[in-house]
Amino acid sequence: MTLIPVQTMKEKIKAGEPQQAEVAKERKFVIDAKIVQIMKTKKEYKHVNLIADVIQMITMFRTQPPDVKQRIEDLIQRQYLERKAEDRTTYVYLP
Repeated sequence: MTLIPVQTMKEKIKAGEPQQAEVAKERKFVIDAKIVQIMKTKKEYKHVNLIADVIQMITMFRTQPPDVKQRIEDLIQRQYLERKAEDRTTYVYLP
């Protein structure tokens, strides 16, 4: 009788971590692309509407508002978007 090694649950989770990191990275790119796509057409857009449209447009996975908000903040830092001076809840696309 030969014993076959079986992976424990912890080993399976550790083996899946790089794959989960890759999936998270891909999702960030998808969210960024949708935000930029919307903002290119709208030029100026309210925060609530932008989040709702991004969530509605992404059908590959379920995205959450905090994820979209985080990506918006990243795009602001990378100077793709800025907040409107008069109305902080409105974003402006920077070409």
